[in-house]
Amino acid sequence: MVARDVAAGHILCVLKRPRLPIRREPRQPRALATRAHILEAASRCLRELGPDASMTRIAEVAGYSIGTLYQYFPDRRSLLCELMHEVCERELHAVMALVPALQGAHVAEVINAVLGVLVTSAAEHRGVIQVLVTDVLPTLEPNALEDLVPTIAPLLAQQLRIRANQMTVRDFDMAARFILVSVEALVHDAAVEHPEWFDEDALLSEVKALVHGYLAVRPESSA
Repeated sequence: MVARDVAAGHILCVLKRPRLPIRREPRQPRALATRAHILEAASRCLRELGPDASMTRIAEVAGYSIGTLYQYFPDRRSLLCELMHEVCERELHAVMALVPALQGAHVAEVINAVLGVLVTSAAEHRGVIQVLVTDVLPTLEPNALEDLVPTIAPLLAQQLRIRANQMTVRDFDMAARFILVSVEALVHDAAVEHPEWFDEDALLSEVKALVHGYLAVRPESSA
């Protein structure tokens, strides 16, 4: 699954923001609240039903008519893309918020915090990822995906650079990109092929071990 998606230029985890036109751009508070409620209902349906989460079922969970959903989203594909866009937006803010909180922290703590955000977000939204990969991404043009890696990688590289004595890797820009792209692929594969892995702590622990090994992180006592 991952190899096929990569070849098609459609790798997605939580670092790609797909965006399609929506039927109605809300402006008023009531319309904004309706849109948010629809997206929350879609998220719940996807957690429970996965690919079987239809527009009709989403409307039922939201408590709206199917016509109301179509006032905001022209089809299921645009709704799913908008939902994933919001998920990515929240995740981007969460990663950026880590920077001031981790000042002076050991590199292992920095890596663990970033990976925690990525894996936790993927676990919470595994249903969205599954449906996007199987039903939506094959229909999208590459320019419909906004890549967040170029935004997050420089922040991570900077945090690695100021902790250079705590690891053996030296090309921090390359390392930051390797980490994000690799973890994206691993979490993507888990969401599609082994969603049950997110129900255990083992997945996050294994991803942390992989990245720590790549960086050759030195113990805090020897940093």
